[in-house]
Amino acid sequence: MSDDSNCSISAGKKCLDKLSELISLEVSGDEIYGIMAEIISSVFREPENTGAVISVGDEVWHSSSYDSSKECPVFLKRNLELSGISYGYINVVYYGSSYSGDEYFTDADELFLDAVSCRILIICLKDSSRAELNRCNADAGAYRQILNNSPVIAFLWETGEGWPVRFVSDNVSVLGYSPDDFYSGKILYADLIHPDDLKRVEDEISGHLSAGADDYSQEYRVFNRDGELRNIYDRTIVRRDEEGSPVLFEGIIIDITERVVTEEELKLANEKYSTVFSLNPDVIILSTLDEGVVLEVNDRWESFSGIQRDDVIGRKILDLNFYLCHEDRERYVRELEESGSVLNFELDLNIQDMVRTVFMSGRIIELEDAKCLITIIHDMTGQKIIEEKLKESEEKFRAVSETATDAICIMDDSGAVVFWNKAAGEMFGYSSGDVSGRNFVDVFVPEGGNIGAGDGLYPYINKIFESELLTRDSVRVPVEISSSVLESGGEKFIVSIIRDISERKKYEDELKDAAIKIRTVFDSIGDAMYVIDRDYSIVDVNKGIYDAFGFKPEDLTGRKCYSVFHGADKPCELCAAGGVFKTGTSGRVEKSVINPDGSVAYYDTFGSPITDLSGNVIQAVISARNITDMNNYRSSLEEANKKLNLLSGITRHDILNSITIATGYLGLMKENIPAEDRDYASKLEISIKNIQRQIEFTRDYQDMGVKPPEWQVIEPIILECLSEGGGVPSGVHVTLEIKPVVVYADVMLRKAFCNIITNAYKHAFGMKNLSVISGNENGNLLIRIYDDGSGVPEDKKESIFRPAFGRKHGYGLFLVREILSITGITIKEMGGEGEGACFEITVPSGKWQSV
Repeated sequence: MSDDSNCSISAGKKCLDKLSELISLEVSGDEIYGIMAEIISSVFREPENTGAVISVGDEVWHSSSYDSSKECPVFLKRNLELSGISYGYINVVYYGSSYSGDEYFTDADELFLDAVSCRILIICLKDSSRAELNRCNADAGAYRQILNNSPVIAFLWETGEGWPVRFVSDNVSVLGYSPDDFYSGKILYADLIHPDDLKRVEDEISGHLSAGADDYSQEYRVFNRDGELRNIYDRTIVRRDEEGSPVLFEGIIIDITERVVTEEELKLANEKYSTVFSLNPDVIILSTLDEGVVLEVNDRWESFSGIQRDDVIGRKILDLNFYLCHEDRERYVRELEESGSVLNFELDLNIQDMVRTVFMSGRIIELEDAKCLITIIHDMTGQKIIEEKLKESEEKFRAVSETATDAICIMDDSGAVVFWNKAAGEMFGYSSGDVSGRNFVDVFVPEGGNIGAGDGLYPYINKIFESELLTRDSVRVPVEISSSVLESGGEKFIVSIIRDISERKKYEDELKDAAIKIRTVFDSIGDAMYVIDRDYSIVDVNKGIYDAFGFKPEDLTGRKCYSVFHGADKPCELCAAGGVFKTGTSGRVEKSVINPDGSVAYYDTFGSPITDLSGNVIQAVISARNITDMNNYRSSLEEANKKLNLLSGITRHDILNSITIATGYLGLMKENIPAEDRDYASKLEISIKNIQRQIEFTRDYQDMGVKPPEWQVIEPIILECLSEGGGVPSGVHVTLEIKPVVVYADVMLRKAFCNIITNAYKHAFGMKNLSVISGNENGNLLIRIYDDGSGVPEDKKESIFRPAFGRKHGYGLFLVREILSITGITIKEMGGEGEGACFEITVPSGKWQSV
């Protein structure tokens, strides 16, 4: 039962239970209708002003509160009808003046009266059947006539299989059968019983007979001639012979289908009342009036109070410390005692260590001669907060609307303007007073516009659309309009945000022009170019794709790039696009591609990221330049370099042999040279040794730049260099923090790193620690090689990389820089004198990839 019902939940339930108890008594309606009227009137909000009247046949019973002399403009009435037969009516009237008709009786009260009507109908049916039987006994001669006109069907069954019928009253026709249907033996009584019930009926009869019962009753379902199921009440007397064996069954059956339906409806009504009580969103408490002992609470209680139901039943309300002071409950109860009921009694309660504002509505009722109190607690804390926020929101709306740069217009249901902010006035040249009350479409929509005069903005509710509106000077302004419906006080309003998009339209036109230009440039680039998403699906291609591979754009869109160009079923391990998606930076890779004719071509591919507004890489654009001819030239050049290296190797070998011979002869000459000329001989020997060292140097670096650069893994190169020449010197601790990367560099990259590390071994005096650390900085790979030796003087930081510096110390660092610079890699010394050397190697974006 809802919280606005006149009937208290527990009182209404008790009333229905009491009526059900009266039905079960073997007494007539005359004896209990008056009692029922009293019970019914007692459960309403103002029992002293509420009367109940029950009329059955020619008799009328009413409650003591019923006064026929008073006017009763407010009433609830139910006719007692079943199967077209009227047994009377039940009427509940209200004489009071506290409520109007719409306020006093509610939907829940009507459900309650429906449930009561069902119970009274059951009593009427029982009385009717009882009256019929009494009349039959009083006038045996009229038995058949009375019997056949009553709902009671008489049967005389034999005890044989299927219970053959020896006699049946004519009124078996109510089931669609005639007595001859049974007398002929075509139909046995068992044929009527529903198969799902037959076994139970047989077992029950067998049990009654085994127990020696002389009579019994059953309920089951039978089929009428039309195949419809009817519920039957069967009352049977067992006729036995002298030996006590059953020989006949004499009984009556009554169609109780309507009663069963009524009971189901009654059960449903009870379930509804129970559901309303249990699931009511407000807290409902039933307690004694005097001491406030809790008798019952609904499901909402536990979440509201934080106390389990079983822990509160039987306790006093005041012991729960809900009231901030005892006087609060006293005021509440006092008002209840004065008026009998209280509606929306505002109070602050202490709930779960928090003060919450509630509305308490209550009513005093009597249960088992004791005054009780049923209270409904509606938590208003949230609503109070909402009201405060609503007030704050209204103030904010006023402030926002007056400072907003967009026009804000509010119209009533007819399209008349009721609100017009400052920005709207500036946009269209009308003040709020100019447009207030005028139809929006009539004032602002130009002839032929997309906003109709009839529907106005309603077709565009909850949509964003573009249109044109007129200013006061009749200038068309392109706008974007967003509208929604606001309901307030039972009225509908349209709230529209109007944005001037003149500048945006201008930018859109410029953007379209730019897009056309970009497309033109994209298609004009001679290299093959295509755009792929993160799934490697091709989303766009340029004309160069067709020129290079013969593919049309529609042949490629949506296909996987690795399938089209490489015949693979998954992305390639070394891929410019893969590097873009992994690192978010541009990358370059040389790859072979299978042409449509099956031939293999070589391409220099360059991938660049396409990002969204958040900087996330969503696509990659790949350009591919055919370098097949270049590769062929490179192969030819490599072959020529091999031959030149072979020739230079032979020449170097011959020169070194000649130097060895010259050195030997010079040694012999020194013994015969006068002392004053030996100094010249020593200088000549030094020059010969320099020539020898320079010739040997060309042997070490004859392959520099000859072979094409390769992608090389850094970490194993560093480890090899550390172990070269006897390994790390004793007492030196090495720290490695190297990212798993590959670097695009000359094949002599290993020689470059080994020179740097060997240089540290030789010249970093006092070194105890050597570190190699790499990291990504702004898309570049930085490799730093630290030592804690003596360091490099400030004036030598650059000169150590010059070839002139090598005349004394060698060409090591000069050649290191040259090897690295072949693919754009740079090196510089960043340490401090006395603190140690730090060689910083920068690998630019596109020349390295994570692996």
